[in-house]
Amino acid sequence: MSYQPAVLLQPAPVVSVRRTRAWLLAELFLLFGLIPLALMQKLIPLHPLAVGGLIAATCLFILVRDPSFDVKQLWNTDDLARRLIAVIPLWLAAVALFVALLAVFSPDRLLSLPLQHPWAWLAIMLGYPLISVYPQEVIYRAFFFHRYKPIAGDGWGMIVLSAAAFAWMHILFGNWIAVTMCIAGGLIFSYRYWKTRSLLVTSLEHVIYGQLVFTVGLGEFIRSGTMTAVGG
Repeated sequence: MSYQPAVLLQPAPVVSVRRTRAWLLAELFLLFGLIPLALMQKLIPLHPLAVGGLIAATCLFILVRDPSFDVKQLWNTDDLARRLIAVIPLWLAAVALFVALLAVFSPDRLLSLPLQHPWAWLAIMLGYPLISVYPQEVIYRAFFFHRYKPIAGDGWGMIVLSAAAFAWMHILFGNWIAVTMCIAGGLIFSYRYWKTRSLLVTSLEHVIYGQLVFTVGLGEFIRSGTMTAVGG
């Protein structure tokens, strides 16, 4: 007699999981697919950083109220020194690559911002981490990894999906260089968050790559965001 109710109740969780995944897919498409497109087409009458800040604040609110989310991931200083040191080799390789490419193909851009506009460069170095980086990391790493785990799992599928969404957001800059850099950057930052579960480490890594881009002379390709807001 106890066997039949167990059988009858079995499909309910399956239906619930499918429905949850369907809603999450729709939400993902809206937030991470349509909103960047609308920003690119100037259909949203707000600065992209304002939109990002509002979304980041909402994501942060959802995360801290979710008992299944470990809020320690928002800072997580465990083994901080070793984790930060692990970031350096790949970053140094990126420095060498960017400098070499600019020296060969566009020498007039190399170090143009700090040399020609030092105060704008300084404003970006100081403002970029809080105004741009941390909100993006809240959205594309902490929130994304937690919220969309039922869709992409918690391994390379999630890393790639998060990186793709991060790169797609940068279509609003209207050039392929920004998107290409952000595909690579998205993979690096998503992997770092997956590896460390520390938004602090991931954000610091994001900061030094972004500051590198502005410093070496590639900032114009992401100019409509941070440079407009803090650097003029």
